[in-house]
Amino acid sequence: ETKRIDDEGNIVTEKLLSKEQFGRDERSFDKYGDVYIPQNLYIVGTVNMDETTFPFSKKVLDRANTIEFNKVDLSYNFEEIFVGEMEQRVYNNDFLKSQYLKISECKSEKEIASRTIGELIKINNILEEYNQHFGFRVRDEVVFYMIYATKNNIMDFDNALDYCIVQKILPKISGSNGDVLEILVKVFNMLNETKFDATGYLDEKQINEMMQQGKISKYKLSSEKLVYMIRRFVRDGFTTFWQ
Repeated sequence: ETKRIDDEGNIVTEKLLSKEQFGRDERSFDKYGDVYIPQNLYIVGTVNMDETTFPFSKKVLDRANTIEFNKVDLSYNFEEIFVGEMEQRVYNNDFLKSQYLKISECKSEKEIASRTIGELIKINNILEEYNQHFGFRVRDEVVFYMIYATKNNIMDFDNALDYCIVQKILPKISGSNGDVLEILVKVFNMLNETKFDATGYLDEKQINEMMQQGKISKYKLSSEKLVYMIRRFVRDGFTTFWQ
């Protein structure tokens, strides 16, 4: 989080270790004192989430994009078995590294940024009622994501925002308190312009109606995940993002 862009356009961080941490070991300080996180280091991790694992803290989730791999297609075509070497691809780090480190650097894309912030404020206003709102870090990273996705024609605005909600916001919501159910229903209503009751009991008919609405929603991924979390809360009295 100490990243900055130097005069040559490189992303640099502060040194990882201070001189005091080496004590009297001058030899190690001379060798490792200048170690920092280079701009071509990217951290990607996988984890199996089940009843035997501890959930991530919210501060960890704030700093990551959560991507699930939980849909399994068991079909197999023996006629399409491919054996061979994959073609090597070489990309310069400029293809991957972030163009923006601070939201103030997004002025040239302020139309996308402002539209994104407006949508995030709507969601955060719901979360803030229950003291579950997110901060500037989530806002900035979602804005960066939206700029990259839309200006490079990877996704349209709604599709990109759908991914952001699933990856950055919904993983933070969990619990057995009645407030959790209200949050989930209110966010679903906001995304789908529906009016499901967020304060009472939801029966299976209502949940199925939400499911059908989600199928035609602009935010299909978020709606599907919200319905899953709502159904689990109604069934078990507790819910979490993880399946």
